[in-house]
Amino acid sequence: MSQQDALRAMDAVIHSAMTAAGVAGSGQYQLGTGADLPCRCYFDESQQEFGEDLAPVAGAKRLLSIFLADVPNPQRLATVTLDGDVWTLKKQVAIDQSLAQWVVTNG
Repeated sequence: MSQQDALRAMDAVIHSAMTAAGVAGSGQYQLGTGADLPCRCYFDESQQEFGEDLAPVAGAKRLLSIFLADVPNPQRLATVTLDGDVWTLKKQVAIDQSLAQWVVTNG
């Protein structure tokens, strides 16, 4: 088994456990008017502060991690529908042999 195959198998087991616990899910990936692809993913929303002065600005940081086994080459401006919400892929911030992580916006 290759390192990529081992990593993807491990991530699949972890995702199954996290889905059972209610903290992971599956969505529908779509690029333009192309066909929907089912995809496993993780959604993470947190607050991030910007600026180093006395009045930093806080804003939401939304990240979506997509399994590359489901969507081998996710593209900027594609959408993922997850739990009824539509997320647009804006900027890829991380990738390994199993997952691609994107900053996303709603809509």
